Amino acid sequence: MQDRPHLTIYFIGVLPAERGRHVGRHLLEYVIKKADEAQLPIFAEVSEDKTVQWLRNFSFETKASKSLSDKEGITVYYVVREPKLDPTSPTPLTPAITSLSLQPPREDVVTNNEK
Repeated sequence: MQDRPHLTIYFIGVLPAERGRHVGRHLLEYVIKKADEAQLPIFAEVSEDKTVQWLRNFSFETKASKSLSDKEGITVYYVVREPKLDPTSPTPLTPAITSLSLQPPREDVVTNNEK
């Protein structure tokens, strides 16, 4: 996808204490919303079959795969989600400004503030 503007998901992670609350789904839906608004495809490299299956629920398609090791059976999947065409979306961003950075501060400890 180097020949066209796109968004890349490098990592989506949810703390163990927050799993099962659809946090990952909400993060991905936010990225998808922004990509659709900008009319940009989303690219990701994933190595787990369950992640590929999860991303398919959001209209990602596997475009290619590559086996990294015959011994370990590690495969990397290259997945892409094309933007949904929306006539109300603004004009696509130019390559010079196609950047969406979602980097919240890292927190290794989740506290329960309920009392």
